[in-house]
Amino acid sequence: MRKKRYLETLAVLLCTASLSGCQKAPAAAADSDIPHAGTAMEQQTSDGSGEQPLGEQQSLEEQPGGYFLEKTLGTGGSKMTIRAQIPAVPEHVYQMTLLPDDTLGKEALLALLETGEDAAVDSSQELLEEIAQSDYDNTHGPEGEYCYYSRFSDRTALQFSAGQREASLEGHTSVGYKDSALWERRIGMAVYEDELIPPSQTDTEGEFPLSEAERILLDKLEPLGIKEVSFWQIRYCKGDGDSYYELSFAPVQEGVSMIKETVGNTLGEIYPIGWACVTPDGVSELNLSNFCARIGKKEPVTVLPFEKIEQCLEQYLDNGLIMTDERMVFDHVELEYYPLPNTQVQGEMEYREQLELVPIWHIYITLEDYVEKYAGLEEISPGAVDNICINGVTGEVERAK
Repeated sequence: MRKKRYLETLAVLLCTASLSGCQKAPAAAADSDIPHAGTAMEQQTSDGSGEQPLGEQQSLEEQPGGYFLEKTLGTGGSKMTIRAQIPAVPEHVYQMTLLPDDTLGKEALLALLETGEDAAVDSSQELLEEIAQSDYDNTHGPEGEYCYYSRFSDRTALQFSAGQREASLEGHTSVGYKDSALWERRIGMAVYEDELIPPSQTDTEGEFPLSEAERILLDKLEPLGIKEVSFWQIRYCKGDGDSYYELSFAPVQEGVSMIKETVGNTLGEIYPIGWACVTPDGVSELNLSNFCARIGKKEPVTVLPFEKIEQCLEQYLDNGLIMTDERMVFDHVELEYYPLPNTQVQGEMEYREQLELVPIWHIYITLEDYVEKYAGLEEISPGAVDNICINGVTGEVERAK
């Protein structure tokens, strides 16, 4: 059986659970690998006005921090309906390069363990050997069973334990933490309430409110220099006399979240992701995959307003560069940072020591909504996508699956 390290496969396990993960990206333009914004934005309507025609349904309502949009785009065989809050563009947006956070080390792990150096047991060499063995196991054996993946890492590793707690740091980017006492208590709990909470919800009532769980998590992340995260899935579980939250989240760089709700992870793609289980008595488990970073360089850029992105989408839909099913409603639009993939890597593990980020307009349907509303629909249009990333500066399609 193939052996996979938990930290580097966490994002894959969360992302590829989506039924949409196997869908194909749109065909490229004949003269380029990706469709270009100029094509969409320079096209005029037949009357020469330069204005794009309104969709079949449109309703714009000004909202604090942005506006609400309900509109159907596309005039041919491929149409898409957007019904979502469009966020305001922040004052400062950048194109940037991230590097592994080499300021993190032993002190950060001891702070996670809440112990001194004398009480900690160093098992860093064992972790390095385990990573090397995992890479070997995943790339050797019967053909068709290989598991290649990409990592944001400088190939270093540290691991310490103290009592029932263990903490690790891989590649100065990925962190693992486990409190076995809290973990065993959670595993042994008979859950009778399991509820997904919208990430936009600010708090919950009861003995263990969401705000308290988020405070506990941020306190735990403080030794890693992480002061802010962006939640994209919150699950509340309650049992006899106990409860906990499972929190999925993305990093925040310069006030803007990195991409959330990614689906279909493949070799060459790296999507930082965090997951934690938080109890009233503390964090039982924490996994940060390709998450920790420092900014190597950044350059301010001007982001296209979403009205321009609509024009690009109209052209891509009409030209068949993006295929959607008009019965599916895209109910989330975010301005996020997107790590550019490495399309050159093939047939080997990829260890990348920098991530290039660009701002994107991310238009998508959540996994839960897709499964609940659309997975059972008959005759879904072949190649229909539900997760679209448009470059916020150029208008190019960065990702569509």
